[in-house]
Amino acid sequence: MKSQALSAASLTALLAGTASVAAAGSRAATPDQCVRSIFLPWLCPLDHSLVPQQYGPHGNAALSSSHQRPSTRRSRRPTGPWTTPSAPPECIVLPRSAAEVAAAVKALTTGGNARCTPNCQFAVRSAGHMANAGANNIHAGVTIDLGYMNSTVYKPEQSIASVGPGARWGSVYTELAKSEVMVAGGRASTVGVGRPAARRRQLLLRGRVRLRVPRRRQLRGRAGRRLRRRRQPHLQPRPALAPSRAAPATLASSPASTSTLWGGTVGWADAGSAAVIKAMKNFADSAGDHQDSSSIDFWTFTQGSGATEPIVIAALHSTAGVPAAAPQYREFLSIPNNISYAMRKDSLVRFTDELEVPRGSYNSWQALAFKNDEAVMAFAIDSYKQLMKEFEAETGPSLGFTTQAMFQPLSAHQFAQAARSGGNVLGLADHTETLIMFLGMTAYKDQAKKAYVDRKMAAWVASIKEFAKSKGADDEYLFLNYAGLNQSPFKGYGEANLKFMRDVAVRYDPKQVFQNRVPGGFKLKNA
Repeated sequence: MKSQALSAASLTALLAGTASVAAAGSRAATPDQCVRSIFLPWLCPLDHSLVPQQYGPHGNAALSSSHQRPSTRRSRRPTGPWTTPSAPPECIVLPRSAAEVAAAVKALTTGGNARCTPNCQFAVRSAGHMANAGANNIHAGVTIDLGYMNSTVYKPEQSIASVGPGARWGSVYTELAKSEVMVAGGRASTVGVGRPAARRRQLLLRGRVRLRVPRRRQLRGRAGRRLRRRRQPHLQPRPALAPSRAAPATLASSPASTSTLWGGTVGWADAGSAAVIKAMKNFADSAGDHQDSSSIDFWTFTQGSGATEPIVIAALHSTAGVPAAAPQYREFLSIPNNISYAMRKDSLVRFTDELEVPRGSYNSWQALAFKNDEAVMAFAIDSYKQLMKEFEAETGPSLGFTTQAMFQPLSAHQFAQAARSGGNVLGLADHTETLIMFLGMTAYKDQAKKAYVDRKMAAWVASIKEFAKSKGADDEYLFLNYAGLNQSPFKGYGEANLKFMRDVAVRYDPKQVFQNRVPGGFKLKNA
């Protein structure tokens, strides 16, 4: 069965209460049974003639005009996944509002009436950020695709930007630049917004931004009801949202009063590695003193490019509009023999375009965090270069890979800011030392090599962790969006935070819909 698309009109018809649901058995429903019992023929018709007549001539016409074959409908979705997707779902829901998201969840959990169907599963996708298959898509079930909820609205009288979860950062920055403002968000333009401050995206504005969740957020509650929550004296979900995986919402953030910054990238051959690592160590040590500045350093190699060694790139950005002689960047900019130099004053959106990666590949990611230690970073890069050689020797040209190693500082100043602003559940509040957040990434073309690539990546990053332990520099924190499925990011949050998150889940999701019916990604029950 090919996947079918579901529109706003269809959701409205569903909530008329006429959709029936097959009785749930003890065995898991097949994808076809799941979709037909809940959505067909009302929502995912294989043919327009299947739309029920009881909705009347007007309703039937509206439904018919909104149902199209997936290939046509999907081509109209504003943005597709940035990483190569897994098998398509049986049905795709394309809501345009939080009310329609709630309607879809209600349909999937109650079928529009009182009879529950616990064996039907679904996924929620915004515009894409996590590389793990199944994190935002599902084959045996229904995908709620938020691609049409992609608006960006700036309210100057309130200094508030409201951003839909289906937007991508490039479109957000472009829209806000019209009002000469910007908001803290992703560093690459095609990365999806999703829950922007909720899981702490890597930011070009990183030093000044707290690790927090948005001030205002609309949530989905039990049975698809919409909830609006502000800070309350008793158990409430806001801090627990920091690592949330499936809570689409319209988010409100306070923009900064400019849309330009100073920065860019500088590149070196591999011979510059030691100097770049030393400069990163010193920059991270003083990151709390330069809250307007960020540094992201990465090593990258692409098979078939003609190069025999990786290129080293420092991405340096400041919202203060500092000149090239800025003390926090002086060490980077004095490293000799650079092979590229693109420092300038420019718009935020142009900088994020510059940091794009090629699309259309399979991806394997691994996360790590450790104390700001020069020896650990050096070991990570030495082992990275060994991994690169093993990929070439063991697969030949068939893998078609690009592999990267990336360092990003998390300063103690940010941890303190987060605690003062209400905190979160990331387990970082008691940290007094700067951490280095590490990403190991391989993008590749040959899907048949997935198990091989995942195994190699996991072993590589595990070796870095063991080395960090030997130096007393390891840390349990894992950035959830960078973590591989073999990793356990929730475990690093600490038992007290895990208990709090479970309590929040029991209160707002008592039937454990998002633990059991949304199988993708990381789950509290497995932490």
